[in-house]
Amino acid sequence: MFPENTPLRPVPRFDSLSTPHLVAALDSLRGRQRDAVQRLLIHRRDKVATALLRQMARESANPFARLHALCTLDGLNEADSATLLHALADEPPTVRRHAVRISEKRLSSPDAAGNEVLSACQKLASDADPHVRLQLACSLGFSQDPRAIQTLAQLVIESKEDLFIREAVFSSLNKHTRLDFYAAISQDADAMKACRKLAFEMASRLEDGAIMSRMLSDLVGTFDAAQVDVQELDAITEALTAWKKTRHSIDAETKAQIDRISEAAIEIVHDDTAAMNKRVAAIRCLATAPSKTALESYRHLVHSMDAKQPLEVQLAVIDSLGHVDDGAFVGVLLRKFRELSPSVRNAILVQVFTRKSWTQTLISEMTRGVVETQDVSVIHRQVLLTHADPEIKVGAACLFGDSHVEANKAHLIEKYRTQMLGHADPDLGKPVFVKHCSACHHIGGVGHIVGPDLTALMNRSAPAMLTAILDPNQAVEDKYQSYNVWRTNGNRNHRR
Repeated sequence: MFPENTPLRPVPRFDSLSTPHLVAALDSLRGRQRDAVQRLLIHRRDKVATALLRQMARESANPFARLHALCTLDGLNEADSATLLHALADEPPTVRRHAVRISEKRLSSPDAAGNEVLSACQKLASDADPHVRLQLACSLGFSQDPRAIQTLAQLVIESKEDLFIREAVFSSLNKHTRLDFYAAISQDADAMKACRKLAFEMASRLEDGAIMSRMLSDLVGTFDAAQVDVQELDAITEALTAWKKTRHSIDAETKAQIDRISEAAIEIVHDDTAAMNKRVAAIRCLATAPSKTALESYRHLVHSMDAKQPLEVQLAVIDSLGHVDDGAFVGVLLRKFRELSPSVRNAILVQVFTRKSWTQTLISEMTRGVVETQDVSVIHRQVLLTHADPEIKVGAACLFGDSHVEANKAHLIEKYRTQMLGHADPDLGKPVFVKHCSACHHIGGVGHIVGPDLTALMNRSAPAMLTAILDPNQAVEDKYQSYNVWRTNGNRNHRR
């Protein structure tokens, strides 16, 4: 499209231009032209372009031309140290950012040119532009120089609130630089606190037991039983959870300090005057602590659980099951199943389904009649009937019947439709809702908002509600779809 009575702009044929004229065409404000010229210069690979591009990258008044000249030199593998040093100090932050990226090849070289480029990059650790600092955090991983590690630590210390920079810094660490980096950020308590979770996760994934034990020792060494807060308990729980994946040896003093932490957590758990979030954090800490005292205390919590306890305490004990290396606890909770509230029952089943051995325990307890089939919701029945393990699947079919018996949903719906009463009785329906529906739906202050909140359903007819109850899969919105993820270790995660 173009205005009437206006001649069209001539479209130049860049492929017919000489190399000097092609380089000159980079000095344009039109991005598409610069992109086309850059592509042709890299394809042509004419050595004549090198000096001209270096001159443009340093002297052009057009910052876009300087940027494209620099990137074209990179594409030709001709970005020399002098050009990079100039670009690293250029005024536009975009030029500096790309200069850092292109410097990666130099940063990996220990020669004089590489040292000079690294020194220039170090000056950008306090750059005003966050994108430049983010690129620096990503690129310094190419250098093994101790100065690069110090600069990465400086980036974290000066940008401790920036999650992206923290994660970029950790992506630049490797087995040769992790300990030096940890030593550098340990000088700043706030930076260490901001990075602790990432540091433990990295050490756990890489199975770096040495740094894991050192960080754990430093963390628990600062614990003060007289001034325990929720954040500190959560930090210790996260650290112990990560440490359990490596099980690297820890020194006697660290073990003794973990025992003291366990004792403090036990006092908090049994202190009815303590804030509930603090008691919950203490329960999680007990479940992860590798001490006999903590295990015995957690065992007492499981065995003494009943509906009279605060709901938050019950749920915290159940949610911490995955951190305890004792499958017998599941059997204890299943034997208490019928005495507990629907929300607690649901939490137990959610945990049971995370491990195949626990799910097998559930099938066994149901077969013995300890847990009755009617106490298991339709959703949880479906999990069992479609389980990946053939033994569990067959056991569930024996308990609940063949899942294909009710395949003819239309016939089932019609059967109930003919028996519908003219007037519904909410008092009769509420217990049914609490038992079978409240795990995923909410209405009148009862239930959980996993599926649609039924409070807003005011315009559904009785036949429509009947279909939704008996055959809910006819219409399930994508946001309510749930998925089972089976890990290679046999554990299961339920997500939606």
